[in-house]
Amino acid sequence: MMLDAFSIRFVFPFAAALALMPSCKSDDGGGDTAADEHGAGEHGASEASAGEHGADTHDHSVDSDGTDPAVAYCSCMLANCHEPYHTKFGEDEMAAEAACLAEAGAVPSNGAPTEMGNFIECRQHFCDAAMADPTVCTNALGDAVCM
Repeated sequence: MMLDAFSIRFVFPFAAALALMPSCKSDDGGGDTAADEHGAGEHGASEASAGEHGADTHDHSVDSDGTDPAVAYCSCMLANCHEPYHTKFGEDEMAAEAACLAEAGAVPSNGAPTEMGNFIECRQHFCDAAMADPTVCTNALGDAVCM
């Protein structure tokens, strides 16, 4: 099988990250706010049926490695700006993650933390801040300060 540059740069890191991440659905009844917010109450579906995002086996966990800025950013966006993430990148988990990784990979790096400009570090800064203040997700998506 011949691998192209896209597969090596985007698909393999994403697939590896997904393989290492636990599912957002929690059987313990607590602790995972993304799973709690994204559960049956939000989408009107039981765990046994497919919700708005498709099958109930999709992943909403955060990349703990963080060595690839695009993977770290997209994982952060999925966790801290969940609904805006899906609005921009789509409801299908695999397609949304691929779209996010492609966009994040195309955003230039400043090489240092920054809070303005079209840089991945700016988007990451506001994504991290969105944990405490979800109103900054617009910045994290690159639609306001980070454009």
